[in-house]
Amino acid sequence: MKYSKYLIMIVIIGVAMQLPTHLELTIGEQLFLWLNIPINSNGETGFHYPVIGFFAVLVSLIVLRRIHITKYPKLFFHSILCIVIVMVIFPSVTKGVSYAVFYYSSSTAAIDVTKERCDLTINDSLVEGSCSMTVFNYGNVNQIEVVPILSIDNDHSKKIDFDPNTVQLIPHTTRNLTFKVTGIATEITSADLHSPVDVRIIN
Repeated sequence: MKYSKYLIMIVIIGVAMQLPTHLELTIGEQLFLWLNIPINSNGETGFHYPVIGFFAVLVSLIVLRRIHITKYPKLFFHSILCIVIVMVIFPSVTKGVSYAVFYYSSSTAAIDVTKERCDLTINDSLVEGSCSMTVFNYGNVNQIEVVPILSIDNDHSKKIDFDPNTVQLIPHTTRNLTFKVTGIATEITSADLHSPVDVRIIN
């Protein structure tokens, strides 16, 4: 019984770290990024460190069930059901809170971007392509400038200078946007054709 409080604390913290947000990241993943700690053991691949919280929750619930099986025979089932319900509704909660907090803001702090991807083609030094992304405009931002950034994931040298794009937004809305990009390749190999890239917001 004396261990129950510690196990319950582990469950609460572990579940909190696994809660998904509307940005397709869990609280734990966002915490890792904020602390500048790698999420995976091999950069973008390998062991996913935040999943440790899932196993901690599972083990703690199993132990709690064994401790309290006589008094609370359905403890494990009810706990899992509550966790699933919270995880289902939590993204809507984080989205609603973001809109409420930044509703009157006109800065880029009121913008979140997810699902960024660009597909590029290269003709000599000219780079052309199409980008897509989902933009959450919590505040009163009417337009932003975006520019692709190549993700460096191999040993090939590559550098492309992209022209910034101005993207029009509607305040307090979530939009899926597609736009064209152009740039000049100064250092790149054929292995980089159609490379996915990230998109950043320029203040």
